[in-house]
Amino acid sequence: MSSVRGPDGRFPPGVSGNPGGRPLIPEEVKAFLREQTLPNLQALVAMRDLDQASNRDRIAAVKCMLEFTLPKPKDDDAGLSAREALEVIATALKG
Repeated sequence: MSSVRGPDGRFPPGVSGNPGGRPLIPEEVKAFLREQTLPNLQALVAMRDLDQASNRDRIAAVKCMLEFTLPKPKDDDAGLSAREALEVIATALKG
């Protein structure tokens, strides 16, 4: 397989290094992952509420929950402010 990269190692404009695109995820895998969403969120809540969990583990669990549930900000949307994010985390840590 020959490469069409330029001397700097980059592909020239209009040429893809992956012309077939990203492989599709099989429907069975998507269905399985959808089925696991609620149990996974419940496991994260259990981790957050575990008495032996460190604050680092609690914050990691809350971060995962937020990433699961909050939409990703758009390019023109700053999302939550730092203050709002801290309030959400503090509330979640209180249980």
